[in-house]
Amino acid sequence: SSSSSSSSPSSSSSSSSSSQLDSSSALSLSLSLLLSEESSVAVLTSNSSSSSPLLAMSLPDTDAMALTLPSWSSRHSSSPSSLSPSTGEEHEAAAAAAAAEESGLWLAAKIIIRQIDAARQRRNVNKDSICVLCNAVYVKVKEINASESVPQEETLKNRKKVLSIGFRLLPLKHPQTSICVAKIAFELHVSGANLKNLVKTIFSVAQTPGNDVFFADEELLSHLTRTMLASQSDGVVLEASVYAGGVLKLASNHRRVAELLATEDVITRIAGFLRSAAQLLTHSASGAQLTDRNVMDMGSQLVQITGILRNLAEHSQIHSLFMTQHISKLLFPFLSCMPREKELIFNIIRVYSYLTQDAPFQETLALENGCAAQLLELIKRCLAAPDVERDLLIRLWFIIGNLEEDDDDFRAAVVPNSGAVEELVALVSKTVDIVGIAPLEASGDLSEESVDILGKAVRVLANLCPSASVGPMLVSSKSLFQVVVL
Repeated sequence: SSSSSSSSPSSSSSSSSSSQLDSSSALSLSLSLLLSEESSVAVLTSNSSSSSPLLAMSLPDTDAMALTLPSWSSRHSSSPSSLSPSTGEEHEAAAAAAAAEESGLWLAAKIIIRQIDAARQRRNVNKDSICVLCNAVYVKVKEINASESVPQEETLKNRKKVLSIGFRLLPLKHPQTSICVAKIAFELHVSGANLKNLVKTIFSVAQTPGNDVFFADEELLSHLTRTMLASQSDGVVLEASVYAGGVLKLASNHRRVAELLATEDVITRIAGFLRSAAQLLTHSASGAQLTDRNVMDMGSQLVQITGILRNLAEHSQIHSLFMTQHISKLLFPFLSCMPREKELIFNIIRVYSYLTQDAPFQETLALENGCAAQLLELIKRCLAAPDVERDLLIRLWFIIGNLEEDDDDFRAAVVPNSGAVEELVALVSKTVDIVGIAPLEASGDLSEESVDILGKAVRVLANLCPSASVGPMLVSSKSLFQVVVL
């Protein structure tokens, strides 16, 4: 109701006590007004100048017919010790009051929904006004969920109507309204195919440039995170999980969204998912338990999750959470377990390129068994590809250089013997060859990107030189001088 017609019981005049309705009468009147075909609903139109987002139902002589439904907060604020011994009549009165409140909450939601439906059918739809109404429905639905007295059957009876109207708003393609419909649907515990279709719609909103700011909503992000990490046993189909992750990956490009996602709870739950996925993959190396389809499905989820971690890792203030939850350690197994998932590998490498600029992460990752060999293997694969992914190549050289900086053990792992020196120099040489055939700038010089790649590759050789065991082997390498001359 509008501010002019909403009044608490305490604000009513004592002289008009005969016009006050008890809970049962108020409920009957409310429902008859709602169900009557002749009752008119004031609807927000595109040219409405009303300052109130919600217009009251047209009721005859509103002031003389104030509805006095008991408020949930006042009913629950009473201390049990202050209540006198209850009689049968008091029990019945309390039950009637609770029933009136429950139906009153749903009545308010239904009135708003009817306003939305009527406004939606107008020729010139005011999408912003519908969004305001939609948010009002969301607030009411949250009130209903918070009210412990509302029975489940009451909610189930009304949720279909709410969801039906909400889903009919999605074709308006109004980003804020679509997001609000999603929040309502999440509050009403939508699942299965409906959840999948809803999240796919929200994904299309997130794909539009500039819409990421609309996702800076803690409640929405919490729902999406739960959907992304839920299992099929929770009633969440895989596709819904993947699309929810896709929404968060796109939206987390926005700094505010990244800050809201970077909580201990979210990072802890992501860490738990990574741990479970890695255990499944490493314990099923023979393929006896996991089919190719299982691996593909898991890869789809991991691509979205690592994409989110990639965006969060850009913000150095978030790194402490990554360290606490051992994110760099948890990501490492996927480099060898899922080599065909190029986007997954690239996301992990991008995370490492940010994290290994901090000394604690350098030490943690360098201690991973086979880390140096795995990174060099990725460089080999990258250089052997028909179309070299230069963004990936430069980051791989950059990470190895970071890990070598103050770690003699890692330097020795990069070059364990003289034969490894020649292999490493060959990789640098091939990198030089690829950069050498890259398009030149108009001045005839190498592009800035090419110079950057060369700098990162040669830096790996330079950082090996201080090692007492590796340095002498480098000096004795003839192929190294050929690279230096180039």
